[in-house]
Amino acid sequence: MVSFIRDLARFRARRTPDREAVFDWESGIRYTWGDLEQRSTSMIKFLGETLGVRKGDVVGFVSPTVMQMVDVFLASFTLGYIIDTYNYRLKASELVSLAELEQPKVLFYSSAHYDKAKAIGNSLGESCVLVCLENMRELENGYTTSNAEPADVIQPIPPCEIEFDNPQMLIHTGGTTGLPKAGILSFRSIFMNAVSEIITCDLTHDDCAYIGMPLYHTAGWNTIMLPLLLSGGRIVVSKEFSADVFLDVVEQERPSVFLGTEAMFKMIVENPRFSKVDFSCFKWILGAGGPVSQATMEPFWNRGVKFFVGYGMTETGPNNIVPNVAESLEKNRAKPHSVGKPMAFTELRIERDDGEEAKVNEAGEILLRGALSFNGYWKRESETRQMFDGDWIRTGDIGTRDEDGDVRICGRLKNMYISGGENIFPIEAERCLEAHPAVREACVIGVPDARWGEVGKALIVTKDNCAIDLLTLDKYLRENLSSVKRPKYMEFVSAIPKNAIGKRDEAFIACTYGHVEQKLLASL
Repeated sequence: MVSFIRDLARFRARRTPDREAVFDWESGIRYTWGDLEQRSTSMIKFLGETLGVRKGDVVGFVSPTVMQMVDVFLASFTLGYIIDTYNYRLKASELVSLAELEQPKVLFYSSAHYDKAKAIGNSLGESCVLVCLENMRELENGYTTSNAEPADVIQPIPPCEIEFDNPQMLIHTGGTTGLPKAGILSFRSIFMNAVSEIITCDLTHDDCAYIGMPLYHTAGWNTIMLPLLLSGGRIVVSKEFSADVFLDVVEQERPSVFLGTEAMFKMIVENPRFSKVDFSCFKWILGAGGPVSQATMEPFWNRGVKFFVGYGMTETGPNNIVPNVAESLEKNRAKPHSVGKPMAFTELRIERDDGEEAKVNEAGEILLRGALSFNGYWKRESETRQMFDGDWIRTGDIGTRDEDGDVRICGRLKNMYISGGENIFPIEAERCLEAHPAVREACVIGVPDARWGEVGKALIVTKDNCAIDLLTLDKYLRENLSSVKRPKYMEFVSAIPKNAIGKRDEAFIACTYGHVEQKLLASL
């Protein structure tokens, strides 16, 4: 199977060598499939012959998205090493801790993050070779990406023997409650996920996508980028996302699909150019990385764009549930909070507290299994065992399934609080608050209460130049939310604390705001 996957990339180079595969936005260079074949062959020679990388070694990156990541991915099918993209926004000490556990043999780095790469190099010593991405030879030991630049003639290196379940990639989880863990994605899981995306989301060789998600995140690699390359489509990459780059790409390259987080979509909508750019090129847009409020989706719907929200996680896919992207805009809008049905190669179970399968519209924990699942966490056997229940993976998320079989996410099991014996999922109050025109973002947590055990406390970020008071918000909640779900306390904050990949920092929020101080709060 791995040789079959390897041949797919070479198939594109043989069949359509002059067809564009990747457009590098910053450099303005357009790479054909023939270019990718030549570049990956050069990378194989550099890593395999010059640096002695072998099957099972770890090859890491501390940098924003760069073309060399595509080269290294394609070359991994021949050499069998493991790709490890580090979140360059982490502190040097955090990166060193991860690297000490994962032991990269080669570390590509951008010059802007040289100090962090050097800290890793100093910790690992001679076992780790640093390679500068900008060809700035004076920064380190003489290795730069010029050593891997395509040559006119390169003798192919024979591929090593790779099993389908061998690890191909380490992807770090969000780390909202501590140092991120590295999920092990095999050649199998990455390939099966790509096929699932292609056949479930109607991806073809005619599609184009701007890759706005960073490649230290599984969604950046596996939700659109690799599936689209496998299908023969075209991608546009930039070092980092910005709303202006997104809108420029839409105007000039006319992408047909896009994946982003709610924070990214808010930046796009709030950009003054949003109403002026033609969005008719899009087949669909997909929200990922967490819930997306209806208020954020509405502006895209009003521009005639189908906007869906999918569901998955690093350990299970990453994409496991998605609505029918071929359905009409009217049907899309009719179920704004649905994440759809299980994708190909994914089995879903919603389980009650008593272990029985939940009935229609009954809440329970979401369990997933299938060919997309990860192999476990890198050198974390205890945490791996905790994730699995037999061959099912416990997601820790609560959901329901309606009469049509569509899934709705109710919230995180660990974020749920119990008020007067009722299980309360904060996402319902958050969605209600975020539908108010003055609210940019809301986060609801459970806090102690002498009478009810726990009650809700809402942290609210208002939109710029929008004045609103807590009593007005409470009146709005009373009109739109049942009393048991309505937060008892509310507090305005400047921002909801996030971690380095943009997810809520649950541990910090609980520690900072998980108490009641009457002088700071309105008790309503």
